[in-house]
Amino acid sequence: MPPKLINEKNILVLNAGSATLKWALFQSESLVETGRGTVERIGEKNSFAEWRLYGRLGIKKLRFKNHQQAVAYVSKMLAWHKLLKNINLLGHRIVHGGSLFIKPTTLTFKNIKLLEGLNNLAPLHNPLQLATIRAAAQLFVGVKQVAVFDTAWFAGLPEESRIYGLPRVLTQKYGLKRYGFHGLSHSYVTKEAGKILNKSHNQLNLITCHLGSGSSVAAIRAGKPIDTSMGFTPLEGVLMCTRAGDLDPGLILYLLQQKGISIKKLEQILNYESGLKGIAGIADMREVMMRAGYEILGFKIQKKYSRNEQKNAHKALRIYLYRLQKYIGAYAAILGSVDAIVFTGGIGERNEVIRNLTMSGLPILKDIPVLTIPTNEELAVALEIKK
Repeated sequence: MPPKLINEKNILVLNAGSATLKWALFQSESLVETGRGTVERIGEKNSFAEWRLYGRLGIKKLRFKNHQQAVAYVSKMLAWHKLLKNINLLGHRIVHGGSLFIKPTTLTFKNIKLLEGLNNLAPLHNPLQLATIRAAAQLFVGVKQVAVFDTAWFAGLPEESRIYGLPRVLTQKYGLKRYGFHGLSHSYVTKEAGKILNKSHNQLNLITCHLGSGSSVAAIRAGKPIDTSMGFTPLEGVLMCTRAGDLDPGLILYLLQQKGISIKKLEQILNYESGLKGIAGIADMREVMMRAGYEILGFKIQKKYSRNEQKNAHKALRIYLYRLQKYIGAYAAILGSVDAIVFTGGIGERNEVIRNLTMSGLPILKDIPVLTIPTNEELAVALEIKK
């Protein structure tokens, strides 16, 4: 077990998701990770916290009603280990920074108010991340808080992939452009791929696939992104667990004309009821695959599936793979030469079947190396704010 360096100054990173709160603790100078944990299923009855700190493991079943309670538990747990007073910097991952925030930003009262104006662009994430920031300000009194933005890495996308075919006056007035998301993850695995391939990351042509509850694909040329599947919001792109991905805008207009479908209802449908859940009736990729006849190691459900459930799971899986393959194939054509295809994120890292099924449907890319690289958004945040 590593020694307890309780006198070391530390950076704490909080990474709030729609129903999770991940955290990691790093020594300020070396950025050696000394602890990591997560609070899962926030807002559900079976929520719990698990953590590892200086080699010791812990798990606690508690009812976490919201992210504020989750932050309070992390603070309390760090206080138990006499580490609370050693935190000198607190970092946050924020999904949408809009056009205002493209660099790590100190979270002053003014900047937090500006961030509130972006909540409707990422309603699944930004509001919860702001709630986490406010809770941290009360619990970690006097500690400087810094935000790092998922959209920042894509701020330099070329015009041909950034600009929508809309009137310039609207584009300029409302900041309508493709922002891209999961930038911290795509950036991190790009650098890690360079180490694996023994090439400088700025010499790499890659296709990176961050597959999780939300999913995105990025085309990387000479170490920099030139295109990505998500756009103005995290709704665009490949099929996801509860999001539909690419849709005809006319379909949205048509739905809004139907009785009983308000803007608020449509927002609920697009963010929470579409994608795998919309087609198969469930959002968890593991259960979709089990219904489709695949075995998932360590994941069992004591239930027999009806023929209709199996049929819909097969359909959802086929559509998911096809949309993913379409993006990978298109980006390979644009790049011309590809050094590797990288899979990361909860599904991308852990689901070998999905990786194999994806690549088996792309025979033209059969000679391209396929890498599985666990992402580390928390370390990426710590690296950014230390700069």
